[in-house]
Amino acid sequence: MKDSKEKLIELIEAKYHFAFMSQSLKKIDKDIKKETLCYIYEQTVSDLYNVVIDIYTLFEQLKKRVNSYTTEFNRFIYKVKERSLYINNEILEDHKESICLLKQRIDFYYERFEQLIYGNSVNISFEEQLYDYYDIHRYLLSCFATISSSLDWQSVSYDSSKRVQVFLHNEFDYKGILGYKRVHYPAIINFEKYFIDEYIDNANSELQLVCLMTNSGQGAFVTLKEMICNMLLTHSAKILLSNSSYYETKILVTEQKSHKHVFFETDNEDAIIQQILSEEPDILMIEPYYCNENIVLMDIPFMLKQINSLSLKKNLYIIIDASMMSGAVQPYKTVLTNEKVEVFLIESMIKYRQFGMDKVNAGFIISNKKYLRHLITARASVGSILNCVELNMLPIMNREQYDVRMNTIYRNAKFISSALQDYISNNQYCLVKCIEYPGLEIHADFKKSRIYEYLNGILNIKFDKDYYKNIATMLYWISETLKSAKENNITISHGTSFGFNNTRLSVADSSGGSFSQPFIRISVGRENLKDIYILVNTIKHSIEKFLKY
Repeated sequence: MKDSKEKLIELIEAKYHFAFMSQSLKKIDKDIKKETLCYIYEQTVSDLYNVVIDIYTLFEQLKKRVNSYTTEFNRFIYKVKERSLYINNEILEDHKESICLLKQRIDFYYERFEQLIYGNSVNISFEEQLYDYYDIHRYLLSCFATISSSLDWQSVSYDSSKRVQVFLHNEFDYKGILGYKRVHYPAIINFEKYFIDEYIDNANSELQLVCLMTNSGQGAFVTLKEMICNMLLTHSAKILLSNSSYYETKILVTEQKSHKHVFFETDNEDAIIQQILSEEPDILMIEPYYCNENIVLMDIPFMLKQINSLSLKKNLYIIIDASMMSGAVQPYKTVLTNEKVEVFLIESMIKYRQFGMDKVNAGFIISNKKYLRHLITARASVGSILNCVELNMLPIMNREQYDVRMNTIYRNAKFISSALQDYISNNQYCLVKCIEYPGLEIHADFKKSRIYEYLNGILNIKFDKDYYKNIATMLYWISETLKSAKENNITISHGTSFGFNNTRLSVADSSGGSFSQPFIRISVGRENLKDIYILVNTIKHSIEKFLKY
């Protein structure tokens, strides 16, 4: 992809005919205005260009990883021969062949990808074929992870009289704690350094940050909780959290008798600050985006500045779970001078961080470097380290492309929420009361939304009457919406979680599995604007047909 943006857009336009899109949109909306059609077309071409760059970036990253692995593999062989160690040559030859086959497979799909972009054929399914390459990359990552970990040892033996039990090359001279990969290992250390350099903003030159990868977002929280409660504190911890917190986190805090907990209300940051002074907690647990039926967005920079100015009697450890606001929450851009305040950032990486591939259950912790030794010990104690197979299955994309992706999802969420809200406001016979999304001007936290570069793609449908707030009604509406979407040739999925390329509908509940207060959640995807426009009209039609008085 050495061509300029203008050249690539020209190529995409040649394959993505205006007429194709016009026909598909007019089937949905006969009254669509010409200027609206032109705007959607321009945005859709731009979206497809960004998908092309996504795929190219992912291919380049995968090639680099395979080449790096090949180099390490060759060094490993050299080291084995240098030390006159024994290794099974049959496996070795088979492994070399597997690497060659993987490279051929990558080249094959990459050539197909370039042919799709640069070939002369004009195919009406160009758009569908382009999105296929996310799935292809997902498949290739599994192949790479299998090959790159096939000779690996979890309990590494660095020295041997004869038979080798170490891999890769840099592990020969790596003296890790006990030699267990459940503690740490070179590959994960390299990835952690890359991650913090690429994705985390730090405005304080004196603050050294570290990243620790975990086997889930919940594993990140448990690791931090273990470290703070059992390693740093000499007394029973008091934890301040919201009653709207992620339900599994809330269970871990409220069901254990070894510490105390106090709840705060999410709608008033000033009140939380006062509660910190009155309750004197050891841990403050914050989620910037509380997504129950009513969504609450928190002003994290404001809260950190306010906490920084407090006269605290003891240390306050702040844990920010930014899984729902991935990339937008950058707490270390706020310089803290209060020595009693420590900030930790955690995320679940199976959400937005995997670019819609939903491949690995992973998480991370960002921390002041002074806690590194404690965190490594805590991670090993609770068994929350990310293993090397899953590490190699994580897709890698640079920061620029990640921000483009998140901004696209944010744009789509604003488009859907605004269009649906306009429809509901002008339809007095609709059972839907409103659309809940902080990116809407009518939302109570709209001003806070402008603090962040982008929001997420999570919005809710609120019903007019409690009578309709039941799972049966919601599931029926979702199933009928899926049927309509299929008829309109777009993909909507019924499922939980978020961060995918395609929009998902689900019945959610803040209480977890009990569904005592269910609501409909729309987890907006990374679709192009043409598909988002069709999706909006599909949902409008579904609301009109199935959710009216």
